[in-house]
Amino acid sequence: MKALATILLGTSILFSAGAAMAADLHGDVDVNADTIHLGDLFDALGPNQATIVIGQAPAPGHRITYDATVLDRIAAANGVDWKSTGNERVIVSRPSVDVTADQIQAAFTKALADAGAPAGMEVQLDNPGTVLRLPANSDSSIGFTNVNYDAARGRATGDLVIPAKGEPVIRQSFGARVAVMVTLPVLNRRVAPGETIAASDVEWTKVPRTRISGDVVTEARDLIGLTVRHGASPYQPVRSDEVRAPVVVTRGALVTMMLQSGNMTLTVQGRAQTEGGVNEIIRVTNTASNRTIDARVAGPDLVMVQPTAQAPIGQVPQGPLNTAAVRTTRTALN
Repeated sequence: MKALATILLGTSILFSAGAAMAADLHGDVDVNADTIHLGDLFDALGPNQATIVIGQAPAPGHRITYDATVLDRIAAANGVDWKSTGNERVIVSRPSVDVTADQIQAAFTKALADAGAPAGMEVQLDNPGTVLRLPANSDSSIGFTNVNYDAARGRATGDLVIPAKGEPVIRQSFGARVAVMVTLPVLNRRVAPGETIAASDVEWTKVPRTRISGDVVTEARDLIGLTVRHGASPYQPVRSDEVRAPVVVTRGALVTMMLQSGNMTLTVQGRAQTEGGVNEIIRVTNTASNRTIDARVAGPDLVMVQPTAQAPIGQVPQGPLNTAAVRTTRTALN
């Protein structure tokens, strides 16, 4: 081990046999400096021996091991009265303050917002496993300089500095993918086709704006109480055509066909050719005339027929119902 063999013999203080003192070996130790001293390894040293530098300390967050052979060499080179039995070792560790990728990402996000990037964005570092280690008791505040946001490419770059103020201990460039996020209601389980969506089936999640099309459901009220047509994946944006009102008229069912015009209401029996939920348009055949028309589902086994004069169903025109209106009304049902 090259680091272990770096023993500073030139600075060693050698003592005569008569002046040497019996020393004891430390156990595993922590150091908070850039160098390892003789006193970090041995106790009961002679005058000035403890301060002798014997090697470079490991980087913050790392450690180095001195085995019996190396310890013997260090003791002999520095006049320490100690001999190994062949089994000793000392692990020298360097405590650290760790700056994680999450902390870097949060600082980068704030720096981008301060630089004028859109609110509600999510930043993903190109190297998400990054951990920066500083010496123990260091100021680990994070700053970013030279921040740049490319909206067209969804990219950002910046130079990290630690600490945020003063002389940097660490300076490193970072790149990241940036997505503007939108909060959407999603299903938290796989809802079977035809099953009614309950409030407990809906949660909110953040989705990149680029994944949202114009037909995506953005309000929980547009999901709760509806049913899924063919199944929808959990925690994915739901398109409006993937849900529908619960079916209250089944295909082949006998229904009441109702037409309202003015103060008159006419009804006949029909048979549904397609299924539908409330307010959906289905095909219905008049069982008497065998004529098939479009009708709007108004409730269980009830459909509303539009008058041929195109007056909105359910709106009652003012004034007396004349003969022409009756003929128009009957024509719509027959």
